[in-house]
Amino acid sequence: MEIVNSHIAGSTGSFEPQRKNNFMLRLASPRGVNLALIELSMKSFPFPGMTLEKGETAYWNEVRTWAQGPAKCENVELKLNDYVDQQTADAMCDWHRLVFDPETGKMGLVKDYKVQGDLILFAPDGSQERTWVVSGVWIKDQPKLGELSMEDGKQVEIGCTLV
Repeated sequence: MEIVNSHIAGSTGSFEPQRKNNFMLRLASPRGVNLALIELSMKSFPFPGMTLEKGETAYWNEVRTWAQGPAKCENVELKLNDYVDQQTADAMCDWHRLVFDPETGKMGLVKDYKVQGDLILFAPDGSQERTWVVSGVWIKDQPKLGELSMEDGKQVEIGCTLV
């Protein structure tokens, strides 16, 4: 029985809670890299954020502030589950190799490693999609392929810093 706050997840169908696990990150694949594995290996992804510098001016006994550019998008940590029979770790390493190739010591071209994508949230039944466009995404650091331990049977997690 609903007495108080009956509007939240109510029988009228309004204020359906957005669940944390009803999302997908869909990135275009750069040349020769299968980023579709990200969708199938997803563990977690934070909402990207943006920051602005703060300008200040002293005025009598006060400090006045204002938003001052440039706007900076924050780095985010993508976490993926590793699978024995899938090449998720290889795909992420291949993507990073487009940014910097340690064998040749050469940096890649932006057009070859930056990708476009969508962050999609949806209802539990797959309806009500809300999409945020993410543009100019690239992998900053070599993927962190997790920690191995003879005392732990948990699944290996791959961490990737995306810009």
